[in-house]
Amino acid sequence: MKREQVIEVYKDVLEKRRKRFPNYFFVGNEGKKYMCYMTCYLLEQHLSISIVEIPFQVGANTL
Repeated sequence: MKREQVIEVYKDVLEKRRKRFPNYFFVGNEGKKYMCYMTCYLLEQHLSISIVEIPFQVGANTL
């Protein structure tokens, strides 16, 4: 799955158009890659936190 597709699935889950992620979405190396895509999207675009501000503004509750 491409980055754009992963982000679309994530947006669907965030906006409750989809109840949950597909089965086995986070399994293996592909799942790790998907999690990286979603984390970058969450911090940089959805929450608008710049890279230099991440250590100061992001904690476990954010993720």
